[in-house]
Amino acid sequence: MPRANQGWRLSKFMRCLNSLSIGSRRGLSLGLLGLLGLCGAAGALRAAEHIVSSKEDIRSLTEAGTIKPGDVVIWRVGEYEDQNINFNVSGTAEARITLRAETPGGVTFKGKSFIKYGGDYLTVDGFRFFNGDD
Repeated sequence: MPRANQGWRLSKFMRCLNSLSIGSRRGLSLGLLGLLGLCGAAGALRAAEHIVSSKEDIRSLTEAGTIKPGDVVIWRVGEYEDQNINFNVSGTAEARITLRAETPGGVTFKGKSFIKYGGDYLTVDGFRFFNGDD
């Protein structure tokens, strides 16, 4: 949904364009408006963020096919015990899928925890593992 001040910004932008003396200002203005429209449409296709805090949350998302290229899966800060995480999804070269801690180093896995990942174009980041032999 557009913000209230976006119309003001666009009109100010158009006034600026109208002050230019580059060839056909009208053609330039219409071309840039079309480009702005495409950018707005692309914004609607932005990647999603999924907040998780258990292996069950990950399983639900992967089994339902909810995670798409470009998405970010964010694990809530905390300490977790015996989390056997299977992260089997695929991103693309243009849109990797990321599994990351809510804050770098803020998620600690203890005990017999592991992250097993499979697929293409994945990033796993920000996790700590502690006392893996317990």
